[in-house]
Amino acid sequence: MNHVWKLGAIFAVAGLLVGCNANRAGVDGQIEPSPQAASGSDGARSLARLSDDGAPQAAAPVTVANAPDGTPVTFVGKKAAEIEGDFGRLQQSVQGTNSAFNQTLQTTRTLAQEFYTLVGAINARLQVGTTPGNPNVVRQWTSAQNKLSEINTNVLVMEDLRGKIAAESRMTGYLLEQIQAAYGLSGAIDADHRRLEGLEDTINQSSVTVERLLGDIDENVGRQRAYIANQQRTLTTLALGVKNGELFGPNLAAGFLVGEPPSQRGVVSARSGANLRSSVAPAAKPVRKAVKKRAVAQSTRKPIIIINFGSPNPSYEADLYTAISEVVARRPNSSFEVLGVSPGASAGAAVTSVKRSSQKVVRSLINMGVPKNRVRESTKTDPSVPNDQVFVYAL
Repeated sequence: MNHVWKLGAIFAVAGLLVGCNANRAGVDGQIEPSPQAASGSDGARSLARLSDDGAPQAAAPVTVANAPDGTPVTFVGKKAAEIEGDFGRLQQSVQGTNSAFNQTLQTTRTLAQEFYTLVGAINARLQVGTTPGNPNVVRQWTSAQNKLSEINTNVLVMEDLRGKIAAESRMTGYLLEQIQAAYGLSGAIDADHRRLEGLEDTINQSSVTVERLLGDIDENVGRQRAYIANQQRTLTTLALGVKNGELFGPNLAAGFLVGEPPSQRGVVSARSGANLRSSVAPAAKPVRKAVKKRAVAQSTRKPIIIINFGSPNPSYEADLYTAISEVVARRPNSSFEVLGVSPGASAGAAVTSVKRSSQKVVRSLINMGVPKNRVRESTKTDPSVPNDQVFVYAL
């Protein structure tokens, strides 16, 4: 009996030792729980791991990328994001163009003020009279010419900006077309269309700004071009005054009517005030009578000024300017004939010499502002004149 009891005690101790070893193996071997124990309420399977202290932890769940408001990202949404990016870059470009235009415009205004200051100083000096070709006045004239050249350079910059803003305007239209195309794509959600609508409104507002800037540039380029042309004529007339040391007056170009002058007009003598009209033969009259009447008119007309080229460099431009300006003030549609007359002692040399003299007078007229299509030139020989002379007639 005692042996049976002892044997049972031995088996009990052995069973206890086996249970302890099994529990230790469960810890050291990191036995994973069953799938059923690890499953969540939604039925999705996940794995667990043990932390450093032996506590099990669940693996991080897999997430899906969504828009900021939690909605899924669609193809249309991606398209809207692309358009927004392009529009943002377009806005930066337009702002840069607008800033460059305003800066150029301000610089042009400063140059114009400096130009007027120089022109005023030249006029003041010539008004009281100065020496012909005064170096100080010549430097002022050169500075004024340089200012005008800088203004012209700024106009070229504006024209470049005009091309850039025109390209930006086309880009605005392209983005609006892209938005319209995106509306027709399938697979969009309501948030995508709301996003496109807001973007469309913003781009339309920006389009108005771009078109206004384009119009401002066009207007300023046209205005500056006309300004440069007018002031260049002013400088040309001032150059004559600087050369002669006296003030002539404003450029005469503005006093002429636009258009071709009539082929035959009454002849006005600016000094005597006589008005002698040449006869014009109607088309139905015989050609012989018309030629005869024109010959009579040629013989009776009087020049508004006669320039004597007996000396090498006669001073005639001040008197010529006065005579021309009086005619233009009375008849803005006037034209002029410059006739060089030579004594004709030696035909070839005489005609060549008086030709140079008449061309010099023509250049003076053009520099004073007389349009080229209002001046015609001719030469002839006349033994009655003592030396080369240039007759200027108003037609």
